[in-house]
Amino acid sequence: MLAEKPGEAVSKTVFFEKVWDGAHVSEDSLVQCIAEIRRAIDDETKSIIQTIPRKGYRLVPTQSEPPIQRGFWRRIAPAMVVACLIAASYFLAAPSDKPSRVIAVLPFQDDSVEPDKGRLGDLLSGQILANLARFPELTVIARNSSFRFRDEDRDISEIAQELGANLIIEGSQQVEGSRLRVNVQLINVRNGSRVWSDQIDAEIHDLLTVSSQISSRVAHSVEAFVAEAQVKAGGSDEVDALLMNLKARRLLQSGLSKENIAGAIAIGTEAINLYPDQAWGHVIIAFALRTKLRFGWADNPEDDLEKAISHAQKAVSLAPDNYVAHFALGRVRMQQGNQTSAILAFDTALMLNPSSADTLNALAQSYFYIGQNERALEALAESARIDPLPGFIHPWMSAWTLWQDQRCDDALNNFSRIAAPPPPAHKLLAVIHVCRGEIEKASDALANFLSSEPDWTASRERELHTDQWIADGALERWIDDLTAAGLPG
Repeated sequence: MLAEKPGEAVSKTVFFEKVWDGAHVSEDSLVQCIAEIRRAIDDETKSIIQTIPRKGYRLVPTQSEPPIQRGFWRRIAPAMVVACLIAASYFLAAPSDKPSRVIAVLPFQDDSVEPDKGRLGDLLSGQILANLARFPELTVIARNSSFRFRDEDRDISEIAQELGANLIIEGSQQVEGSRLRVNVQLINVRNGSRVWSDQIDAEIHDLLTVSSQISSRVAHSVEAFVAEAQVKAGGSDEVDALLMNLKARRLLQSGLSKENIAGAIAIGTEAINLYPDQAWGHVIIAFALRTKLRFGWADNPEDDLEKAISHAQKAVSLAPDNYVAHFALGRVRMQQGNQTSAILAFDTALMLNPSSADTLNALAQSYFYIGQNERALEALAESARIDPLPGFIHPWMSAWTLWQDQRCDDALNNFSRIAAPPPPAHKLLAVIHVCRGEIEKASDALANFLSSEPDWTASRERELHTDQWIADGALERWIDDLTAAGLPG
């Protein structure tokens, strides 16, 4: 269609009708299709196939093409259609292709008695999940989704269907003093059969070795290639440092606040003092400082950024094979405004853990900041496949990207998926309403934000984003829309 109508906008509806013959496919299929074509014709700048916000796409051949090449676009039109069909086949085939290797790890039941009950939390099941994510043949559902079914009395097949998985790992753990007993089983949801089960007794400080053994047994059971994914066993210090990381993570996830960030930094500092050879304390502090900077809560931003970078780099040097360390480094590089280095760090994290939805969401944000909206949406689409029941980050990032792409109705639809938006998210809701011409609703949304930050101004907002957000004209539009919603200068 693009080659047949050079210079004219082709709507998304026309693409769906002509390329897919009216079949129901998501908009992600079209985004991926256009991305494949651009790669095929070396159009990284998107100057040949242009995005027309809220409408579709337009082919703009270069003016200097000699006559013999002007027929090129018509000759490659069939190949363009094939590229679209290939790109879309992933999305269309996913429901039938996925079941062979999609695994969800449910939180283990804790059969311990006081005072040991709750001592390990989700550390064991979380480590099994992280280890399995290293196997390239497996798709591992993110913990954000699979751990939502904690303590729910629901049939395994029902949980699997909601997660899009056909293999489920469930189990129980019992801690008594220094001893750990684990019962674990792998279930084939298709026929309800038990593929593998085991009972393991070990010292609690051998927990990482236990999780590695379970992951390898599971991988062997589904014939995944294990040579590329050996996990180094850790000692007692790493287990204890991991437990402190789990404590800090719970604190940060319990609510986005200055107090929780300060508490996480205190935990990270204690972890570094107790276990100086472990990366987890540095990871905690890097994440906490980056969050503090991201929401404008730092009293000395330059000093905090320097500390965040130092802690992230130290984490990587201590644990170069730990994807979380690279993820943390990517986050602080993003905050620094060095999106090239951030994307490199996120890519490294994804090589180490291809099933990290958090990393994909962060990668999308880096692409967003430099104005590569379609690449951002591609990363978000992959994140949604891994994490089908996400928290607020994924819909927030999706809505923000769609707003930047001037697709404001779609942005509002995505924002509505956030069950309980944290106060800073109401700024995004405000600009979405401005984009839709709903100024009164925009003012109400901004008022929700200002109730938590009454002294916030447009100048502080600009300062918050200036280093990171370099997409052409996007920050100016953001500030203008917030001003229209009532943000004081």
